[in-house]
Amino acid sequence: MRLIDADALMDYCNNLKDKTIDANDIARFPTVVGWISVKDELPKPSKMVLFTGKTCYGTQFIAQRGWYDGTFWHRDTEEAIYSSTPVTHWMPLPEPPEEEV
Repeated sequence: MRLIDADALMDYCNNLKDKTIDANDIARFPTVVGWISVKDELPKPSKMVLFTGKTCYGTQFIAQRGWYDGTFWHRDTEEAIYSSTPVTHWMPLPEPPEEEV
């Protein structure tokens, strides 16, 4: 499943008038990237992502960059995070900013 920009969808629908919806147009809508629950989906193994979760004290830990190897989450320092600090959500890394001319 892919989340799309609801505003873009509404603009598209408002401009349809008597036309039919074209699936190719919808496929080009911008994707909305946000936090993904590990209960819903896991990233591809070794893909660099941001992740967050709960500490052993139950508090949220700051998002960290790293990857999932299919069993454990790893910080980009290669230190594995074990079950005492379960990861709850992840998201793809954002695109780097465009260089200013």
